[in-house]
Amino acid sequence: MTPFLQKCINNNTSLYEAVFRPLGIGHIKTDSIWYTLQQTPPLHSNLITLSPTWRPDRLFHDINFGFISTGWDRWSIKDSFGVLDLTGHRFFKLFDAKWTYLDISKFTPAGSGGLKYKLVKTAEDLDKWRLAWNANEQPGIGKSIFSDAMLNDPDVWFIAGYDGDSIVSGCLVNASDDVLGISNVFAPDDSVGYWSAMIEFIRSDIRSADLVGYEREFEKFEGLGFESPGNLSVWVKRTHA
Repeated sequence: MTPFLQKCINNNTSLYEAVFRPLGIGHIKTDSIWYTLQQTPPLHSNLITLSPTWRPDRLFHDINFGFISTGWDRWSIKDSFGVLDLTGHRFFKLFDAKWTYLDISKFTPAGSGGLKYKLVKTAEDLDKWRLAWNANEQPGIGKSIFSDAMLNDPDVWFIAGYDGDSIVSGCLVNASDDVLGISNVFAPDDSVGYWSAMIEFIRSDIRSADLVGYEREFEKFEGLGFESPGNLSVWVKRTHA
């Protein structure tokens, strides 16, 4: 595993910990997986692989038992290396993606998007951020993931892009190792200009550090300077197919 890929995976598990901690969801880390035996909030996996050689084991079956016995609607696995085939365990692949790494010294700006960006600092503004992030999804999903307590986490930042008084763009940033993770990005359209503006804001208002994350449509970010150190996939098992 390359150092860049390791930082991507570490940052992703750190983000999960930041989300899970205020929700009272515990986790365990072994040499090969990061996992929880508890039900997770929407869009979050129960198990993240830390080694490309991991295959379903006793802990996998322990989580699956919880899924069956306590009536979860679904549970999922993030395959950090894109090597698993879990169809034999009644999972289906939700998506493939690529890990992303931006050496901040290689960042190539691509316009501003025309918005004003600020850090979210109050519960009231976080409510507005959650609603904007969740504009096209099921109502209330944001509150079940992003607790107000995350505003007090020194390694987490919510960024909001304003068009006048309305939040129309934003992202979540979290720190681990010597990098910053960028996730949960939303914007009025798919233009990389919004990404460019958010990266500029992160660099100036949080700190200048390399950025990590993952994206399904990686190619459009190459022009900003992003590289991909590896592939990933997410697998889901649902109560009702």
